[in-house]
Amino acid sequence: MTTIITSDIKQAVLALRDGAVIAYPTEAVFGLGCAADNEQAAAKIMGLKQRSYDKGLITLINELSQVADWLDSDYQYLWSKAQSSWPAALTWLFPCSEGAPRWLTGGSSKIALRCPDHRLALQLCQQQPLVSTSANSASCAPAVTASQVLEYFPDQLDLIVSGECSSYSQPSQIRDLITDEILR
Repeated sequence: MTTIITSDIKQAVLALRDGAVIAYPTEAVFGLGCAADNEQAAAKIMGLKQRSYDKGLITLINELSQVADWLDSDYQYLWSKAQSSWPAALTWLFPCSEGAPRWLTGGSSKIALRCPDHRLALQLCQQQPLVSTSANSASCAPAVTASQVLEYFPDQLDLIVSGECSSYSQPSQIRDLITDEILR
């Protein structure tokens, strides 16, 4: 497989719809992603990262309506707390419904959602929810450039969206929507 490198967001969105696994810049590091509802592509990402399914995956969204069926509506009164904090390098753990994909939740009762504070990442998730996990295997530091992504995953990705990461020095903070506890 030859990895395509592009700055064309439309090309990347079409690739995602076709089941692609891509890399793209985010607030602090490059992310690996796929359409959040594509279990096969998510499994490929887990394999590339040597990551356990029990950890789940962060999902990038443009707005909560994209994933409303995955959320426990009993906690809808808290949704505005997350919405008012976005876009940001802030991931919220939402109580989820039984309809939430297990590969995203890791089998837990919560799903990790973020509306990114990065122009390219936000454009990618405007069309559909997008898996977001750092572009690295378990033994390596997260990639911060497209060339580093290629070094880590030569000929293993369908596409890399070229661009710069924002100037954030840390990955997104993760907070529990109910308790406000900071988990990362």
